[in-house]
Amino acid sequence: LVDSRKATWTITGLAKSQHVSMVLAILKVMRRVRVEVNVFHITAAMNCARLGGRWQLTQQLLQRCLLQGHTTTATWNCAVAAADAWPRAALLFAGCSRWSTELDTV
Repeated sequence: LVDSRKATWTITGLAKSQHVSMVLAILKVMRRVRVEVNVFHITAAMNCARLGGRWQLTQQLLQRCLLQGHTTTATWNCAVAAADAWPRAALLFAGCSRWSTELDTV
C-alpha cells in the first residue's frame, strides 16, 4: 500500500465488510511507513466503525480529523449516523463551535 489512493480503496472495501481491526491495522502501518493518512482514509475508517456499531471509535476518529484540521461533510455525516441516537448527535453538534465548524441549514 504505497499509494494513498490504493489505501483508500482497500480501507473502503474492508469497511463495507466491517473489518474494523484490519482497517485500524492498515492505518497504523500507513503512519509507520509514512504514507499519507488523509481525511478520506479516516472517514472510511469511521464508516467501518459505524457499520460495526462502534460509536466510540467513530468519535475518536472524528477527533483525529478535527485535530488535523481536516473534516468534510462526509466525515460529519458519518459521525452523526454512527451516533444512532439524538443525545449523542447533540454532543457532536455542541462541539462544532469549538472546532470552528459551521452547521448547514436543512
